[in-house]
Amino acid sequence: MTTKLLGADDATGLDEVVGYFRLTRWQAVASGYMTEFRVKAGASGYVKCALYQDNSGQPGALITAMNTGQAVVAGWNTLSFTSTWVSSGVPYWLAICFDVQGAVRYINGGTYRYKAATYSTFTFPDPAGSGFTSGPYSDLTAGWGTGEQTISPSGIAQVVAIGQPSLTYPQTISPSSIVQQVAYGTPSLRYLVIEPSSLVQPIAVGMPVITLPQLYESYLEESAYQNVYNNYWLCQTFTPQSSHKITSLKLKLCRVGSPGTGTVSVRATDANGKPTGNDLCSGSIDGGNLPTDPTLLGFSLGGGTNLQAGTKYAILWRFPSGNSGNYARTRRMYPGAYAGGTATPPMTVVPPGKW
Repeated sequence: MTTKLLGADDATGLDEVVGYFRLTRWQAVASGYMTEFRVKAGASGYVKCALYQDNSGQPGALITAMNTGQAVVAGWNTLSFTSTWVSSGVPYWLAICFDVQGAVRYINGGTYRYKAATYSTFTFPDPAGSGFTSGPYSDLTAGWGTGEQTISPSGIAQVVAIGQPSLTYPQTISPSSIVQQVAYGTPSLRYLVIEPSSLVQPIAVGMPVITLPQLYESYLEESAYQNVYNNYWLCQTFTPQSSHKITSLKLKLCRVGSPGTGTVSVRATDANGKPTGNDLCSGSIDGGNLPTDPTLLGFSLGGGTNLQAGTKYAILWRFPSGNSGNYARTRRMYPGAYAGGTATPPMTVVPPGKW
């Protein structure tokens, strides 16, 4: 079951004019994986859609784009959207481009940017760019998906074998705490002794709580590419605001050629803020299956490691079998505004791991 993560509620709205790249700023009302892009239309047509980061109140880096138009009809429409994580309280921009007037409707009020674009040749740029006109409007668009939730079932039914049954007379049930309904042929009342061995008895074995991973640190601004291969490793330091156990992280990555298998890990830092010691935890990156466009990807760190609040750590990623024609790429921001750490330039580490 999906729920609204960000965007407009229902309203009548007015028909938008065709021929523009349009973005509306919304603050996420819930955390979760956005899997649906919903659009209210006043006419039949085709719509391309995307999600952008916010950069100090302006459209920033592209997060996810659906550059193939999807059909809409009058009323609310649900467009397919590649599963993308959004965080509650964080502002984003929902973006559209469409082929006929009224394929999207709008309302007065809100934060809105637009500039001329030709639908037939349009693809969503990264970043959104400049040259927009502002207006106090909002397109009737919304992001829906699977919201972050805690599921607390009353119990788990566990089947347990407790004996080899036999049917005897007179009328006793052993053990006395098992009540078993038995039907034999034409219904009639019988007195039975049940000596259990293969009778199944549901037993409650706990109150499980299932939760999605919690986000602790994040910085998503970007302005340029950075390559990583062979002995050129990349590093980003960070400082947790609260103590916790890190078990996964996300990097924005893509590839050129086949960089081979990579590794992402967490290490301690020395007095100069440089990585030191062995990996505290690590995960593998399948470089051959990385996308060719920058995409925010999640990686498991196995059993993870405990991090202490206020202590600086380093995230390192490397592709030792890559070369100048087969390499991974990440996105960086210069200058960056994250106060808890810095990104290093690509470092030649000889032997690997020494900075």
